[in-house]
Order: sequence, then C-alpha cells, then structure tokens
Amino acid sequence: MNPGNIVNSLLCPNCQASNLLDARTCSHCKASLAVVRAQYYLDLADADVTATHYEQASSNLTQADVEMIGINSDERRQKLLTARAFWLQGLIYYHKGRISDSCTVLQLALHNLEGISGGEGLMAKVLNRLGNAALYERNPDAISYYQRSTEVARMSGDYSTAAMAMSNLGLLYTMEGPTEQAFVWLERAVEMAERSGDMTRLGGTYRMIASLYAEVGPYSYALAYIAKALALCDRISDTTALCRIYYNAGEVYLFYNDLEQAEQWLLQSDELATRSDYKLLHRSNLITLSALMRAKGEYDAALSYASRAYNQLNLDPTSHSEAITELVLYNIDMGAWTHASRYIQRLEELGASISNQDNLYRARTLLYAAQGQWNEAEQSFAEAKILAHRQHKTYRITNLQEEYAVRLLASIGARHNPIIQARAHALLNEAATTYQQMEMPLRYARIATLLGETPPQDAG
Repeated sequence: MNPGNIVNSLLCPNCQASNLLDARTCSHCKASLAVVRAQYYLDLADADVTATHYEQASSNLTQADVEMIGINSDERRQKLLTARAFWLQGLIYYHKGRISDSCTVLQLALHNLEGISGGEGLMAKVLNRLGNAALYERNPDAISYYQRSTEVARMSGDYSTAAMAMSNLGLLYTMEGPTEQAFVWLERAVEMAERSGDMTRLGGTYRMIASLYAEVGPYSYALAYIAKALALCDRISDTTALCRIYYNAGEVYLFYNDLEQAEQWLLQSDELATRSDYKLLHRSNLITLSALMRAKGEYDAALSYASRAYNQLNLDPTSHSEAITELVLYNIDMGAWTHASRYIQRLEELGASISNQDNLYRARTLLYAAQGQWNEAEQSFAEAKILAHRQHKTYRITNLQEEYAVRLLASIGARHNPIIQARAHALLNEAATTYQQMEMPLRYARIATLLGETPPQDAG
C-alpha cells in the first residue's frame, strides 16, 4: 500500500473532528491523538511488510513507537497496539532470515495479547508464525504452536488463519511423518481456506499438497495440485506467497525430471525472492537451482548457486545442511573426494536433526560408492533407507537408489566386479518399479535407459 493512498488527516476519537496528520492534539477538544497516530503508522508498516518494503516498514514502526510512548490511559489498547508493533517487527526479522530475533519479538507480542479481549485474530497469527520459526529450528514446540493457533483462529472466526495453521501442521507431518496425518490436516486446511475465500491461503495449501504427493505419489496428483496453485496466482497479491508457489512448482517439476519447466519456475521464484528480500526462500532457490544445474550437467552454474547459498552467514539449520550437501555432490561429480569429505565433516558437526541426518547419510552413501568403499556405502545406504521409510519419503529413497546405483557403476573397479554390477542393476530395477507406481514416466524412462546401458551381471 502506498502512503499516498492513506488519508492525510485523522479523526479525533473524542469529538470526531478532522485533524491534520502532523497534529498531536485535537484542534477542537485538545484530546491526545497518540492512539490514532500510532494506528496510522502501524497501518503503513503493515502495508509495507505486505509489499516487502522492509526498510520503510521499520521506519514507520519507529514512528508508531514514538506515539505509543505517551499512551498510558488504556492498558488494553496500549497492549494491543504494542503487540501489533512486535508482530510486524517479527515478520520483518523472519523474512530477512533472522529467526532467533523474530522469535524474541513474537514472544513479546504473545505476552501482550494474553488475557486481552479483541486480540484473538492477531494472537492466532503470532502463534502460527512462532510455529514456523520453531519448525525451521527443528524445535518440537512447533506442533503445540500450530494447534493452539488453529483453536484460537477458529474460535474467533478467522478461518484464513485457521487454514494457515492447519496447512502448517500438514507440512510438519509431511516432514516428520506420518503422512496420513499430513493429508488429514491439509484437507482440513483446504476446507477452511475455501470457507474464508482467501485465495492466498488456498493456493498455499494446494502447493503443500502437491509437494506431499511429489514425495509419496501418485505423481499425477502432484502435477494437478501444483497446476491448481499456479492457476490462482493472478488472484494472489502476497509476494512471499507467490514466491513459495513458484518455488514448489520448480521443485515438483525437478523431481519429475521436467528440467525446462523446473528451471522456469525456480528462476521466477528466485527473481521475486531477491527483489523482495525474502532471504529464507532465496536460499532454498539457490540450493534447488544447484541441483537442477547438476542434473543438466552445467557444473559451473551448479557450484555458483551452491556456494552462494553456503556463504550466507545466517543460514537456518535446514538450508545450511542442504547447501553443504549440494557442495558434497558437486565435488563427487568432479572427483574431488577430499573436498567432498571435508564438507561431510561439516554435516557431521551440524548435529543430529532429522533433516541433517537425511543429508548426511545420502552424502556418505554417494561418496563411499564413488570411492569404491562398497561396504561402507551399503551401511550408510541402509541408515538412509531406515530414516526415509520412517518418514514415509518414497521419492527420497527411490531417488537415492538411482543416485547410488549410478555412483556404483562409475566407481573404481565396478566394471570388472559382477557383484557390484548386480547390486547396481537391482537398485535400478527397484527404482524403476517405484517410479512406475508413482506415475513418473520421465524418471522411469531415464532408469530404463540406464538399464539398457548396464545389462545384468551374474553375481554367482
């Protein structure tokens, strides 16, 4: 929203007289205009955050703070205004990737809203955003934040925020399982979003469902739901929501092996995320673009994207792990095993979060396979498989089977080792069967080509 679209005069809450914006007291009854001036600047900041004009939003929040200093006659009103200011500051920090700072001010917003009537809608939003921050940091409090947000939003009739919290519960179960619960929450989120008429939330829920089907199949559903999300983009003005839909479209098509469409949507997402200073999604775009460029064989570009993601100082734990993994895979492709080993050590240092363990087992499996350390590769692959099955990540383990088989076949001595040939062939056959079941013909065709080039060997 442009400040020019907001009236430049204010109504006195006491006598309803119109006053110029720069007036601090009513020209008629001399009442203080601090509350309406604070609300004015908060409205401006809210519009700036929506438009991703974060520096201007911060400036307007500063002006709102100045006005709120003198408000002490109505504790409830002061707390609601203060909570809204903290909420907006929390959003700015969040989208700039400052998750810890975001959590701090969002907790202050929540503290001001507790026990205050009239703030339920904002409380639901604050709880949902705290859930997002907890999810990024792999904090188990995420589920309780989302559940409470859902309850508060539904009680206050805020079906859009209820849909948002429900879809985030679906995301949580998508990441950590069981996927049956993920589908339950996402279907509820669709119902709530339709009830609210909020196209932004409906599009966001569709993209989450698409991502879930991309992991577990059938893939025709993933493509259908991402098409539904993209069809709503002309009716969505929220820049960050558009970024996420474009990003998920790129990811879905990359998994599917439609590299042309994947690149189109990822570049569109990255351009929008860069322009709007949406750092969290910008990192995800860089990492996924690196994977895309590796798939295309454009290794200089792959290294550039992965390095740019890795070199950002305040990476959240998930992005840091994924950026390191991309650098491992690049160095394996280049035969730079020492460098790959060093990056794997950095993965080991990140800790034992589920996401990091998944990346660590994948990286170890592929490096060991490339080096011809087949027993170690099998052990790491078994660990990766256990974790993926625990999370019901069908695509993830199938993709690793394909990657692992390719590395085995390219490893030292594999061409003259019938046992390794047979193992790689079995992995490719299993992957091909799963891709068929998941309705992924482009991935199946790629496996079929590999199988044609690697006839089965007699392991006996």
